Amino acid sequence: MTEAGKQHQVCPYYLSRELQNTADVVFMPYNYLIDPEIRKTLTVPLEGSILIFDEAHNLESICGDAASFDLTAQDLASCIKEITHALDIVQRPAYQGDMTAEDLAQLKALLLMLEEVIDNKPLGMDGYTADGRDIFKIFEQVKITYDTKQLVTEIIEKTVQLLNDDNESVATHTAPSLDTLNNILKFIFKRPLSDQHPSQYYKVHIHVDKNNRGGRNDGFFSRNKNNMSNKEPRTLSYWCFNPGVAMEELASYGVRSIILTSGTLSPLDSFAYELKTPFPIRLENPHVIDPSQVCVSVVCRGPKNHALNSAYKNREIPEYKLDLGNAIVNFVRIVPDGVLVFFPSYAALTSCIDSWKQPTSEGESVWERISKRKQTVIEPREGALFPAAIDSFYQKLNDDAYTGAVFFAVCRGKVSEGLDFADRNGRAVVITGIPFPALEDPKVKLKRDYLDKVPPVPGLKQLRGGEWYAQQASRAVNQAIGRVIRHRRDYGAVLLCDERFAEKRTRDQLSAWLRPYVQVYDTFGASVGRLTQFFRAVDSPDHPLNQGGGGGDVKKGKVPIKTRYNPPAQTGSSSSSSSSTSASSRDEDLYDASRPPTAYTDKQAKKEDTSTRFLDRIANANSNAFKPHHPAPPPASTRDPPKTLSAQLLSQTLGKRDSTSVPDSLSFSSSSSSLSSSSQSPSKRGGASSAPTPSPARNDIRAMLLGQGKAKPVALFADPTSTPSHAAASTPQSAASPKPQ
Repeated sequence: MTEAGKQHQVCPYYLSRELQNTADVVFMPYNYLIDPEIRKTLTVPLEGSILIFDEAHNLESICGDAASFDLTAQDLASCIKEITHALDIVQRPAYQGDMTAEDLAQLKALLLMLEEVIDNKPLGMDGYTADGRDIFKIFEQVKITYDTKQLVTEIIEKTVQLLNDDNESVATHTAPSLDTLNNILKFIFKRPLSDQHPSQYYKVHIHVDKNNRGGRNDGFFSRNKNNMSNKEPRTLSYWCFNPGVAMEELASYGVRSIILTSGTLSPLDSFAYELKTPFPIRLENPHVIDPSQVCVSVVCRGPKNHALNSAYKNREIPEYKLDLGNAIVNFVRIVPDGVLVFFPSYAALTSCIDSWKQPTSEGESVWERISKRKQTVIEPREGALFPAAIDSFYQKLNDDAYTGAVFFAVCRGKVSEGLDFADRNGRAVVITGIPFPALEDPKVKLKRDYLDKVPPVPGLKQLRGGEWYAQQASRAVNQAIGRVIRHRRDYGAVLLCDERFAEKRTRDQLSAWLRPYVQVYDTFGASVGRLTQFFRAVDSPDHPLNQGGGGGDVKKGKVPIKTRYNPPAQTGSSSSSSSSTSASSRDEDLYDASRPPTAYTDKQAKKEDTSTRFLDRIANANSNAFKPHHPAPPPASTRDPPKTLSAQLLSQTLGKRDSTSVPDSLSFSSSSSSLSSSSQSPSKRGGASSAPTPSPARNDIRAMLLGQGKAKPVALFADPTSTPSHAAASTPQSAASPKPQ
């Protein structure tokens, strides 16, 4: 789209906005649909549509955030600053608009009063907390109620328009903070107050703004700095602890089906409970790999026999950090190519690395010994620095002077969530601890308390606060583990370096496909011996990967790197393997391994159609409930051509002979895919297709998704990382693209 726009001097943003009118499938970040303020700017007709949320393990938190708000002291101060500038405009002799200085002065007084009400709330150790309905009492103290809300919002909207229209203010004095305040007021007073009001799912919380703890004596904030020198800025939060509020609002638009897919939705019962949505159709797939392609070890102790346990009370113990570092030294000597090491938090990562850089009694630091084998990259806190970090990792991975690279990262960070470290990019994942949410975080404490007190929902399994707390950690671990096995011919190791993973209740929280392979080792020697055997076996000619089994033939050589950041292409073949290395005399190096195995290059293999079995199961279960009703599409010759010039322009740009069709390769695809990505149904736009005729099972699943009437089937799919399930609707939709950057 961008290239087409550059070539023909057309804005790709507005081009996509126009193409949405002829699109059947629309791709967008799912917070565009969940967030009510973004959703109302879209032109996507949701009624009768099928919504597919990929990577839906984050949906619970996204829904909760979309139904919540935080009003900071800086927001209020910015609102007052914008009103002050609007007052300057209306007091100009040349001003002839209908906004009055009196209205602006009253609005400014209301916000000053609100600031004072927030400041006067008594804060305990955890701040100030009240029931959700207390939000109405707070705004009532500043004369903003159901009766006056309309007048206040009208004044705010006129003020925003005034600032936007002012020629002198266009560049620097727009009103984003007033817009935010206006949205907050509309959100609070959207529904009439009743016993069923959503405020029952909320908590009001006031706390000191930790991002601006320096106080308000810098002249930026609204009031006299002499009176505020001892005050710390506060934030008024209105937190929703029932993500189902956002899902119910989305479903109220009359959507046909909601399909959730992710490799880490499990356990499905609790996920459905959180969203307060029944999911009658559920699927949790096994993995497609052979058992010989993965090694999963719980490493309970380090080389010097110190317990590996990253609980908060243990993290700063020097012996723990040293033995964890020594364990990683041994891992990087055994594992070829790329290694990903995940920490529970940035604080834990920084503490360990700082400790490892200090010289030891033996002379060399742990960091130096790691760096001798593999070059290191550390995940940055700042998102803007991440592309450079990932590019650096791929470049270092291809440096023949080393055996690979190590990426030190955090659970829930960018490395753990969405990147593909297939093949030699990630041959092992090391989990150094269990990333529980911060126990003292007020939002975490209130969430646990809410779940412990909420009444049960009929038909849904109850989720208690402690269970939710544990699941947040396990989902983060499962996401990080999912970086290592990315397709059916991939292989790698998972090293769980925390003795708490030896507990059955903790292992039961791991992904279902991973549990059968977990081995618990009480000694470091046993775990390293198993790891060495695994990579030697993969390098053996007798391994299924080298016999044409387990996913097809492979041949030796460097694996091409596939990355979203497009690092330089790798050329040449891997160097020959070296002979075995003798063990070091130091205790922590006694378990040194032989040469790392040669990496493999994957051959293109025939894809297995894994959808048929599932489609048949669903078809048999639903054959009497849903009936196909959509007729086959008319021949291409009888269809109306697109009425927009942009569709023809884009078609010509991409070399399509038929100027009346939108290219299938774009995100606005006109072809319908089955629940498996391995096969497709005939194209809607291109007339006859070479694809096979859909089976009865496919017709039934299509009918289930697109059936008429009031039934709104909802499906919840948990798919493994290597075999994601997809569904597509053939009902035309329109779409909105993100705003131009």
